[in-house]
Amino acid sequence: DSEVDDDDDDDDETYGRWRRFDALTSKQIELCMRGKKKFTILNQSAYWRSPANKNKFRVEFDYHSIPTVARQIEFTTLKEKKRTEMKYEEIAAVAPNGDDGDAVAAVQEGDEVMQMIVMSKHFLRPLGMKYWAQKRALHDALQCRICIADFEQENFLEFWIARKLNGDAVGDDAGDVISAKQIAVQLCDCTGEHFFHTECIAQWFLRKNRCPLCQKKYGIHQGRQPPGSMHVRFERQLDCAGVENKGKGSIEIVHKFEAGVQGPHHEHPGKRFGSRVEYIYLPNTRPGREILELIKIAWKKKILYTVGYSVTLSAHDRIVWNGVHFKTSRHGGTENYGWPDPTYYTRVKEEFQEKGVTVDDIPQDARL
Repeated sequence: DSEVDDDDDDDDETYGRWRRFDALTSKQIELCMRGKKKFTILNQSAYWRSPANKNKFRVEFDYHSIPTVARQIEFTTLKEKKRTEMKYEEIAAVAPNGDDGDAVAAVQEGDEVMQMIVMSKHFLRPLGMKYWAQKRALHDALQCRICIADFEQENFLEFWIARKLNGDAVGDDAGDVISAKQIAVQLCDCTGEHFFHTECIAQWFLRKNRCPLCQKKYGIHQGRQPPGSMHVRFERQLDCAGVENKGKGSIEIVHKFEAGVQGPHHEHPGKRFGSRVEYIYLPNTRPGREILELIKIAWKKKILYTVGYSVTLSAHDRIVWNGVHFKTSRHGGTENYGWPDPTYYTRVKEEFQEKGVTVDDIPQDARL
């Protein structure tokens, strides 16, 4: 199929429509994303089942990018499709005032608990409200295993999503707004009912990186990387240089950072730093995809970049690599940070290991 990328013209309009999805469609997308489905055909409401739209629209998910990227696909003909990219996070880390984005960045500097929630959100899964209701009907209340408090409906992400979708007004009263600190979650790699408030488990993770019940280790390291996004694209027609890479295609990774203000652990707290966009290239081979998984893990731990002195630019207050070196070109050899480089995989794995990231940390479902 040929793709017509219409992002520049339609992105704002389509993203607005994404926000205005009805409750049934929003739930369909949410469940498919949680289930790691590759795509879902929009068919849960009368609008999408109408003759003009039936089987014409679907949402595809890119789980390699961080946060997860969803693309709405409209099939204009049997062979052509129009794609619009939309950013979406399964667990939105929100400040107590209900804002996101800049509010999260602001709270990170002075709130260690909130910062740890942001760091560990990839290991947290919101509890289902239906399961809570079933257990409550049996007089078997679910509770946080740290503070031993029973969960109430206000502790469930579904409750607040439903309120927003139904257009319920949210006032200034503290009872009308819930912080991300109070959401009921479970640790994704544990077995059994290891349920917690996000605040409780975040406070625990500040001291230990293991589940307080089963001692399952979680790779949570609080790095100094500024807030940013990571996008991954697989290029079938563009190879990295090298005989072993010929005909394999390549992987393009884009790290984007906006300008911001340095935190207390940076070189000059309170001073501004500039934006940065980094393009990284790997062969689409088994070793290349393995390095991609290590990059994803290290990105979630916020340990790939920091703010400091740039040797290349001879300047302070810049976003710089933090000990792990990347290939920024498909060609040019080692002297140009490019391919081919026969010893790169060995060297970069050693650099990751120094940061506490190894191939053993790669999730089982992502192992090649």
